[in-house]
Amino acid sequence: MEWINKKVLEFIHLYEMENILWNLSNPNHKKKHLVHDSWVRIKNKLSWISTVEEMKKKKDSLMAYYRAHLNKIKKSIKARCIASTRHKS
Repeated sequence: MEWINKKVLEFIHLYEMENILWNLSNPNHKKKHLVHDSWVRIKNKLSWISTVEEMKKKKDSLMAYYRAHLNKIKKSIKARCIASTRHKS
């Protein structure tokens, strides 16, 4: 299935509403049947047909992209700080 931007944004919005999936301080975060129910709720609210497995893969993919992008930003900031420190000396 192709995840066009519109679908990704809809998915992210629904995922964000299901606090149990991403909030580690949620007391039900570790209860598998409740977590599964959240995924099913998202699946049922989507404007297209998907599976829980596809959604989990997409979430993992988005998180991997986010982590990689965040690391690039951190390295860039660190490099600028080092360059700025060297320039002042």
